[in-house]
Amino acid sequence: MASKKRKRNLRSFAVGDIYQDCAYHPVLCTEVNDEGHDVSLAGVSLLDGSSPRCCSVRHCGPRKMTSEEVARRIRNRDKWLAAERAFRESEQWNVSAYDELLAQEGSSND
Repeated sequence: MASKKRKRNLRSFAVGDIYQDCAYHPVLCTEVNDEGHDVSLAGVSLLDGSSPRCCSVRHCGPRKMTSEEVARRIRNRDKWLAAERAFRESEQWNVSAYDELLAQEGSSND
């Protein structure tokens, strides 16, 4: 039964959806490719306009974002891009800055 649910989740994305990619960018989905065993997504970042932003649903685990989440992410754009720069300049895998920003967004009511 879990495999059926997983298959359904793999195909739950559509062009026009906004998803959080594995780099925490809110991405407007412009392409969905069903490869049978996986689904790949491509789109444009709503933080910095970079594209293509590609993710494998099976391996990257993108998730759909609500309009409220996207609005908060864009309002905090500078903080997210600073965290991304710091992460890229770091020589170790440390996502604590992202985790902190996610926690702040979760507690925000605006």
